[in-house]
Amino acid sequence: MWRGRAADARGGITKAGNSASRRALVEAAWHFQACSPKPKGAPRGSSVPPAVKRRCDEATARLCRRHEALRAAGKRPCVANVAVARELACWVWEIGCRAEGTVS
Repeated sequence: MWRGRAADARGGITKAGNSASRRALVEAAWHFQACSPKPKGAPRGSSVPPAVKRRCDEATARLCRRHEALRAAGKRPCVANVAVARELACWVWEIGCRAEGTVS
């Protein structure tokens, strides 16, 4: 979890890997700039396990707060957005690991 200390600094988003995936992450991150951190209900007819919904709601709220904090700190919009895209990539990675059963 990001705590704002220099000792906890992580690397930025790199240009290694799939450029289409990176572009999709950056595009998706722009939506966290204006989204509501309040959770939305699941679509009608779908069943989402409570643990999954709770984790998704926490991640959405965290990414919204992260975007706001970076902008309040005076970061340029593109820089803040790429930082949120990197955290979004970490969250997507976690989802994949949970689906594989390598993370509980």
